[in-house]
Amino acid sequence: MSVVTGTTRALACLALGHDEDGSVRCPSSDEDLVRQLVEQVQALRVAAGVVEESEVDRAERIEVVEDVLSDVLVDSDAVIDPEVARRLVERLDGAGWTLHPVRRP
Repeated sequence: MSVVTGTTRALACLALGHDEDGSVRCPSSDEDLVRQLVEQVQALRVAAGVVEESEVDRAERIEVVEDVLSDVLVDSDAVIDPEVARRLVERLDGAGWTLHPVRRP
């Protein structure tokens, strides 16, 4: 069952932009259209500094910090405690910094 009307679909497709040939980019199914719109909105929110973090996002950020700390301390015998990475992420958040992935073409 389609949840997108013709006018809404046209506006949503226009919001996604244009393909290289200048035609309006529009997925064939409503589900793909909604998915692409959500991705676009999330990318715009991240670019604007508005990030809604899920538990999975937080876990990924902590894992990245653990990996980075391990790489930085590769010449030492230090073992990175996941709690240290979690606390570091919280301190960064408290200071107004956040880590988020950057989409690359």
